[in-house]
Amino acid sequence: MLPLVFASILAGGVICTIEFLFILLSCGPFWLGPGIFFKTWIIYTLPTLAGLILLNGLITLIPPLSQIFRDKVKRFFLYFILSWVLGTLLLTALVITDLDSGARYWPLILIALLIGLFTTGLLRKIISRQEMMVKGSVVVILVLALLGNGVYLISDLYYASIMHKRNASYRGNVPNLSLIVLDTARGDHFSCYGYPYPTTPNIDEIAAEGLLCKRAFSASNWTPPGHISIFTGKYPSQHGNDGKPYMPAELLSLTEILNGEGYFSVALYNNPLAGRNINLTQGFDLDVGIYRHSWVYPAWTRLRDKLIYKDSGSKATFPIALEASRWVNRKGGHLFLYLNLVEPHAGYVIHEPYFTEFTRDLEYSDIPNLAEVQGLCDYVEKVFYDSTKFARYNAASYRYLRAAYDSELAYLDHHFGVYSDGLRKAGLLDSTLLIITADHGEFLGEHFTRGHPDILFNPVLRIPLTFRYPQRIPSSVLEGYTSNVDVFPTALNLMGYSALIPEDVQGIDILDDHQTMSDRKLLCERIKGETGCYSLLADSYKLIINTNKDFLEKFPYDTLLLNLESDPAELQDLHVVQPELCDQMAADLSEWISRIRVETKTKIELSEDAVANLKALGYVQ
Repeated sequence: MLPLVFASILAGGVICTIEFLFILLSCGPFWLGPGIFFKTWIIYTLPTLAGLILLNGLITLIPPLSQIFRDKVKRFFLYFILSWVLGTLLLTALVITDLDSGARYWPLILIALLIGLFTTGLLRKIISRQEMMVKGSVVVILVLALLGNGVYLISDLYYASIMHKRNASYRGNVPNLSLIVLDTARGDHFSCYGYPYPTTPNIDEIAAEGLLCKRAFSASNWTPPGHISIFTGKYPSQHGNDGKPYMPAELLSLTEILNGEGYFSVALYNNPLAGRNINLTQGFDLDVGIYRHSWVYPAWTRLRDKLIYKDSGSKATFPIALEASRWVNRKGGHLFLYLNLVEPHAGYVIHEPYFTEFTRDLEYSDIPNLAEVQGLCDYVEKVFYDSTKFARYNAASYRYLRAAYDSELAYLDHHFGVYSDGLRKAGLLDSTLLIITADHGEFLGEHFTRGHPDILFNPVLRIPLTFRYPQRIPSSVLEGYTSNVDVFPTALNLMGYSALIPEDVQGIDILDDHQTMSDRKLLCERIKGETGCYSLLADSYKLIINTNKDFLEKFPYDTLLLNLESDPAELQDLHVVQPELCDQMAADLSEWISRIRVETKTKIELSEDAVANLKALGYVQ
């Protein structure tokens, strides 16, 4: 039995050390530590021991094998080498399966070879006979423990040195900034915006303690331009990329400004199109694409979250964010934390108990096409103004579809609550400027559409937007038009860096510019080369202009004029009835775009990963 036990402990330690070093190399030490290291070691040891007991029984039943491995030292080495090699192969297969094709796998393979061969060689040198097995195994166990935790300490000291150097240039008046972007989150499905179901109680609490922007819009209808607008304060026409999903290096981002002002910057994102694939994370000290780009947790944690909780990112991301905040605080630094959460994005994962709560008033027998609706919930590709897709839908069908989306939002909100409560208990919430917004919304059957294709109606443009920093922001509600381009100037002004805001930024500081809200106009765009779909909001009116032939093939309206006050569902086109107003708004829109448009300076080539992610998320076929 002794060879089985020590072989299992050593193999579990080797696999644990390999994975731990791989995570440290790609993600840093912020949410790791000796506790997770030894817990993972124990978890990996137990199934290894169970497997070896079965193997040992099999060898005992086969006389030739039993004779070959009669020597306990030989059997020990067989069990140890077989266990760590198979365990490492399983770990590598899981990492390759789970991460994008462009993720760096070679460090894992190199670390596995180095640790595995080093440990095997060390054991062979120490254990030459049975009497040395216990002593030699204990020595190697200690070596593995020192190796894993020693590298953790070195990583901790390395990142702390970066942060301490950064601290020397800090001169702001807001210690920390947490920018949370909820992917595909439409504002009218948040309970703090009047939604009849309790989808976001934890976000509601934060919004009640700060500024809630009631009429917030996104600058675009999809992920890359929505995020770039948040980080730069500029509309898509100013991005200089012809509408391609990429942020040119010459665009000055919020991250680069705050890095220069002493903040340690960490990016944690779920959607690969909200991170390094589009160059959004230029300037970050730590760039972690949770699940898709980076291996952030031990495999047992990942499997638990994926198989049991059906997690798309929130359950992993928020605890990591909290630990990163605590780490920076312990080191005496200042943190800019960017989070992207992908839960509300299609396909919709039904999360309990939220889905059941949101469908208590729904009789499944009233849904004539239940299988079809469930299929659409799982479906990633977008439905673009196609009445045939909704021909059999009734009110109960739509209720099921929306409840599935709502359950994703409620699941995300629950884990946000764990994060915000953790900040509060750590004494960090009130020293953190907390901003919650979205990159765009989502159609849930309105206008025969599902997803966020290129139709600039309100379901895809209305987003949440709230700011919390009790020292400077009183509890209040802002009724005027706001946009996610306002995040950049509002945050920088509040943090004391107004002089660093570029002159061509189109967003405004909504905390100081209340007087401009009454007559403010907003721009929303989907750029495609020299053409696109554009929207102008002015007073209660909204103009939509479509100049792209590909868009027109799917949505055959080049001009729409809508009155949002009398027609909030955007069903009545007024451009023929009110031609003068339509012409004036069209002229204002054309002049605005012409004035701010930035031509592409360099040819933008998307990486294979970016193209693959566009396909996976339904943006291209």
